[in-house]
Amino acid sequence: MAAGRLRSLAKRALGRVPIDYRRASEPDPGPEPLTGPADIVLPVYGAAAELERCAESLLLHTDLGRDRVVVVLDGPGQAEAEAAVARFASRAGADGVLVLQNPERRGFPAAANRGMAASRRDVILLNSDTVVTARWADKLRAAAASSRAVATVTPFSNNATICSLPEFLRPNPVPAGLSIDDFARLVEARSRREYPRLPTGVGVCLYVKRRVIDEVGSFDEDAFGLGYGEENDLCMRATKRGFVHVLDDATFIFHEGHRSFGATREQRLLAGERALRQRHPEYIPTIAAFIREDPLRPFRERVMAGLLARPAGDDPR
Repeated sequence: MAAGRLRSLAKRALGRVPIDYRRASEPDPGPEPLTGPADIVLPVYGAAAELERCAESLLLHTDLGRDRVVVVLDGPGQAEAEAAVARFASRAGADGVLVLQNPERRGFPAAANRGMAASRRDVILLNSDTVVTARWADKLRAAAASSRAVATVTPFSNNATICSLPEFLRPNPVPAGLSIDDFARLVEARSRREYPRLPTGVGVCLYVKRRVIDEVGSFDEDAFGLGYGEENDLCMRATKRGFVHVLDDATFIFHEGHRSFGATREQRLLAGERALRQRHPEYIPTIAAFIREDPLRPFRERVMAGLLARPAGDDPR
């Protein structure tokens, strides 16, 4: 859900009862072994230039001999995006990329569901207007294994609402003088791998365990249409089953933001809000309490303290 709308809705939720998103059904389920390979589900609708950047970063920073990218082209008539996907698949090799195409546009939830259904692994849902960074999938996997109770993992991003860095609930530029990779190295260097709990994951980049999909289900295509709010619904369903959601405080990815939504964005956002309120009346009060408390502030401040302490031209490694 968009950051501005979250702020507005949170103000109207004062006094309502939130859900306890920090508590798992088991008192202390403990860590679990690292899972095997994951499938990176990449729904695509237009935004070919951003997709090219995303694909280049995946080739650079992902072991495609282990993890696989499942590209779902959401409908025909995307000549530039289809060409970009073809180039990516050629460079990645047959084992590294699976390309699927919907016969008509069905929206992000349906495209993501098709990608998840093509897999029996844990999945990483990834927007096509992102840029991933070094060791991103390995670090998300480690965060997911930090507790058997973890359902989803979200990394820091410049543009990921409650997981935005350096400013909370805002789209941010990468700090001046740093590349995306530079800033990601700084975030990793300042991390303590504490994996703080979140009220919801953020769909920009969302690691989801396979057993959670099996138990809770995938996205509700009928309720959320072309998209917005579907990941919040999935996360609330998981929370009510006793799972928790965490931030991977060691990982940063870049997100351009809203490149595939176009003029329908506001309508989709409002429809998603209505569906969430009907299904989960606790959702907005829970987000409101999280915003007021802002438990991620120390994590953001730790990163920014490292940034301010760097001499000019210093490499953050």
